Amino acid sequence: MNDISQKKGKLIAASLGPGDPGLITRDAWSLLESDGCWLYPVKKTGAESYALDIVKRAGLSAPDDALALAFPMTHDISILSKYWLEAAHKVLEVLHSGRDAVFLVEGDASTYSTFGHLARTVNALDESIEIKVISGVTSFSAAASCVNKPLTEADDTMAIIPAGYGVNVVEKLLADFDTIVLMKVKSIIEDLLDLIEARNLLDNSYFIERAGTPDERIISDVLQLRETRPHYLSLLVIHNPHREHGEIIRGCGKKKKISNSMTNINQKIAMVAITLHGADLLKKLAINFTQADIFIPEKFASQADDYPDSNKPQLINAPVKTLMADLFSAYDQLVFVFSIGAAVRLMAPFLKSKREDPGVVVIDDCGKFVVPVLSGHIGGANAFANEIARVLDATTVFTTASDSRQTLPVDILGRELGWVVEAPHRYQIKVAAHVVNDEPIAFIQETGSKNWWPKGKKLPANIHLFDRFDDCDLSAFTAVLWVTHKEVPEKLWATLEERLIVYRPPNTAIVLGIGCDRDTPVESIETAVFQALDEAQLSIDNVRSLASIDKKSDEPGLLALAEKYQWKIDFYTAEELSRIEVPNPSEVVRKYVGTPAVAEAAALLSAHTQMQDLIVEKYKYRGADNRNATVSIARERIN
Repeated sequence: MNDISQKKGKLIAASLGPGDPGLITRDAWSLLESDGCWLYPVKKTGAESYALDIVKRAGLSAPDDALALAFPMTHDISILSKYWLEAAHKVLEVLHSGRDAVFLVEGDASTYSTFGHLARTVNALDESIEIKVISGVTSFSAAASCVNKPLTEADDTMAIIPAGYGVNVVEKLLADFDTIVLMKVKSIIEDLLDLIEARNLLDNSYFIERAGTPDERIISDVLQLRETRPHYLSLLVIHNPHREHGEIIRGCGKKKKISNSMTNINQKIAMVAITLHGADLLKKLAINFTQADIFIPEKFASQADDYPDSNKPQLINAPVKTLMADLFSAYDQLVFVFSIGAAVRLMAPFLKSKREDPGVVVIDDCGKFVVPVLSGHIGGANAFANEIARVLDATTVFTTASDSRQTLPVDILGRELGWVVEAPHRYQIKVAAHVVNDEPIAFIQETGSKNWWPKGKKLPANIHLFDRFDDCDLSAFTAVLWVTHKEVPEKLWATLEERLIVYRPPNTAIVLGIGCDRDTPVESIETAVFQALDEAQLSIDNVRSLASIDKKSDEPGLLALAEKYQWKIDFYTAEELSRIEVPNPSEVVRKYVGTPAVAEAAALLSAHTQMQDLIVEKYKYRGADNRNATVSIARERIN
């Protein structure tokens, strides 16, 4: 007889509330007093933990075997994935010993929490691990309590979004929501204040920073926030008393009317099946795409009982062709579970252009193939088809040349990075043809993020990279893709005729000025960089280059960091740096290196700018080996 395997521990999220130890629930407190191994998140090894600090202020001390798990502050998924994987392996060592692992979470683990990423990674490595979440108080709930104002009343609607989506999204949401909660508003606070003031919402908004902690800050007169730098853990609540409310349908079990109400609904995805197997297939998608409206024939009403309660299908008793006009006008993405031929015949009367038509995806009745049929690029059907295929474990069938041949999509290149295409539509069509026909293409990138092509994926052989326009012999290439902030002379457009596409990235390029002790490890310099970027609410994608004093031209850690991220480094002499006016000159620094500033002066000199563009003056970090690194961040001036 085989021995029974040792029982594995559970991975449990202990939600601690946003900062006030009094908001730790009884369930979470009991968990903290159990013999489970504590896990707590830190930005880097050796750093303080916000979640652990909540517990300490509650009077509890971390056990000797508590584990700190590092999750750097970056949006780069390739970097984060590495840290999630490392953390997951450490957690599994605990769980495989039979002991529970208790992950400390500020706020609530179900809301914008690192725990979700960790749990998914752990389950990917060992799907038998049981995951449990102890719910907690969210920061926005605590914020409402602090100001004694309800977030919603009666039939009010509420949206909770990261402020990083931008002020344009917030303005659109004001038409549909009575309350908007904006999380982590530091990066766009000035734009938000302009919007609130313009919409006469100053008296209906409030700001809270580090809710429930000794450093809590509550501001009702939000205009006081102008020209200030809120903390990373901050939120803004906007109540919108001016919103016009539509009719509220009371009760349960009412069918939605397609003909009249569809053009006013907020959901932008519609999924339609006409067969029994198709209706069954859409159950899987209903679980994963909860915002989608799903339509199945009334004769399959019994199938609706198996759909999730949060997303029951709408029953239709008329041919699909009678719904097409409403579907086409009201939705951004349409999913049809029937033949492509039928889809084409149904869509034909409503087609306008690829810039106006919704994305259309067709799935076969067995769920084996997912085919984006309409508006694959601009309409987003290709990307949406990939999401559906992952859910169904199906194969995506691309017919757009750039996707099927895995080359550059000229019309949407860099869109996820905020790039804007500058070229007439006819130019885009002709250059795209040159690209997919494997003709020689010059790709000139003078600015912007380098993450426009998937890491680890080989660039097509016909794409040739250049750092500067002047380095490229235009006569050797059929077409030119140019990423720049420079003005393009009319003469150049005329010279290249229909061979040029220009891309404009967001104008947020930055230079990192770095100073450090001799032999500072690359890990310490990298941590200093990430923490400085986090303080400025910037991404690693914004970094254009590094700069330092020439005495650091052989510094191993600095050179290793530049090589890792493919950043160039500008080195300057002490004499050059000493001529730059900086906000924090130091005679001690001058004594040792001959200039009163290294990081600040190098950043400003390399960015071709002055003190007003210094985003971070001097961010200082001391590593575990007591070696120091200093980072300054300057916004690059575009000539």
